[in-house]
Amino acid sequence: MALSHLRAAQETGIAITLLPSLYAFSNFGCEALAPEQRRFATTPDAILSMVSDLRNICAGDPNTRLGVAPHSLRAVSPAMLKDLLTGIAALDPTAPIHIHAAEQVKEVNDCLSWSEKRPVDWLLSNIPVDARWCLVHCTHTTAVEIERLAASGATTGLCPISEANRGAGVFAFLRYREKQGLYGIGGDSHVTQTPVEELRWLEYNQRLILRRRNIAASAERPSVGSNLWSEAAAGGARALARPAGALIPGMRADLVVLNSAHVNLAGRHADALMDSLLFCGSDSLVRHVMVGGRWLVRDGHHPAEERIADRYRQVKERLTD
Repeated sequence: MALSHLRAAQETGIAITLLPSLYAFSNFGCEALAPEQRRFATTPDAILSMVSDLRNICAGDPNTRLGVAPHSLRAVSPAMLKDLLTGIAALDPTAPIHIHAAEQVKEVNDCLSWSEKRPVDWLLSNIPVDARWCLVHCTHTTAVEIERLAASGATTGLCPISEANRGAGVFAFLRYREKQGLYGIGGDSHVTQTPVEELRWLEYNQRLILRRRNIAASAERPSVGSNLWSEAAAGGARALARPAGALIPGMRADLVVLNSAHVNLAGRHADALMDSLLFCGSDSLVRHVMVGGRWLVRDGHHPAEERIADRYRQVKERLTD
C-alpha cells in the first residue's frame, strides 16, 4: 500500500509525506482489535522496517518525506509508542510524527478511565511533544491543554468537514490562535478534498459557536482569507516537515495560480482576492499548479488526468460490484 501511494505521487507529481500508521489495539488498556480491524494491524518493528525500506527506495527524491503515525493513544500502548519514537529518531531525528487525539467525547472519557488524564494532557505530560509532532483534531481540549499545546511547537491538524461529518465537535480555534498555536488543515476521512472549503468551515464553525464575525481577523490583519491561508500553509508545511508554505527565498516553489478571469474573482486583488477565494472559492478558481518548481497543472488540467480518472473508475466499479 505504501509503495502504491508513492507510485501514485510520483506519477502525478504530487509531493508526498508518507506516514505509516501504528495500529495495534481497539481501545485504551490494550483491548484486542475487532475482526474487521485486524487487516490493518501493525507493530513498531513492522512500521520501522517499512520506513527503513522506503528510505532506500526514495533516497534523493525531494518530493518524498517519511515519518510515522501512531494512530492514537487508544490504538497503541505506551511501550509501543516509546519503541516507535526511539526507532524513528534513530532513522531520522527530524521525521514528522502524527497522532489523532481527543476527537470524540467517548475517547476523552475512556482515556480518563485508563490514565486519569485527557488524551492531549497525557501526551504533553508523558511524551516530548515538539515541532516534529502534529496532533490531529484535538476537538475536546481544555483551556490549559490549548495553552500547553500552543507552547509545545507542535502543529494541530484540523479537519473541520470530517469533524462535522462525524458530529465530533468544534476545536477551540480562537483561544489557540490567540496563543500563537500552529495549525494546518486536512481531510482525514476525505469527505471533501478542497482546502478552501476546509478553511471556510473552520471560520464559519467558529462564527456559529461564538456568534460573531471575522474570527481570524484583527485590526492589524483584517483579511480573514489571507490570514487563514497563510497560517494554514505555514502550519501544514511544519506538519509535513517541508521547507514550504511561504513565498520567501529557500522555500519550495509550490505555487497555485488563480484564474483571474473567473467571475468570482473579477476586480479582486491582494487581500480581497484571498477573501473571495476563501468564501466563494472552489477548484474551478485554480488555473495553474506548480510543485517543486515544475508546472503540473496548466489551464485547469493535469496531462494525465483522463487516463488516471479512467483507471480509478474501473477499480471503483470492480470494488462496488
